[in-house]
Amino acid sequence: DGIRDSVASRGLGDVYKRQLLVLLIILILLILLILLILLILLILLILFILLTLLILLILLILLILLMLLIPLLLLTLLLHLPS
Repeated sequence: DGIRDSVASRGLGDVYKRQLLVLLIILILLILLILLILLILLILLILFILLTLLILLILLILLILLMLLIPLLLLTLLLHLPS
């Protein structure tokens, strides 16, 4: 009738395929986002473990220093006791 263009309309199958493709892309992006979040959490856990190990190492070094200093202090006290 001259009002509408003579463009062939798409069938419902094409619309459903396009919607399915969009949903599939969104699902893939969500999965990638979840994997990225899990990777960040894993990195944070590894950093926490490394920090804990560093603190334990510092405590161990302090303990060793203390074990070395106590005999020296005792020896110094014994040498300065009045005879």
